[in-house]
Amino acid sequence: SALCRRIQALTGSAWSHVALVARHAERLYLWEATMDGTYPDVASHEVQAGVKLFDLQQWIVHYGGDTAIRRLFIERTPTMRSALLE
Repeated sequence: SALCRRIQALTGSAWSHVALVARHAERLYLWEATMDGTYPDVASHEVQAGVKLFDLQQWIVHYGGDTAIRRLFIERTPTMRSALLE
């Protein structure tokens, strides 16, 4: 979008925003804040801009732009996983 291109120009970065990828029940999900109001949240099924949860594979196809994933190397505790799911 025009906003994403402006963010890239102002920051000098190849990327306009970041999101969190999380695995649950052997599926990967993308949790991000977006102005895209055309694709539904997988949990609420609502179609609106804001913070939403997407199926990662479906989002990459829908998005159509460059995507990069950087793995976070940290011990993931059961408490952390529970908090994320809540």
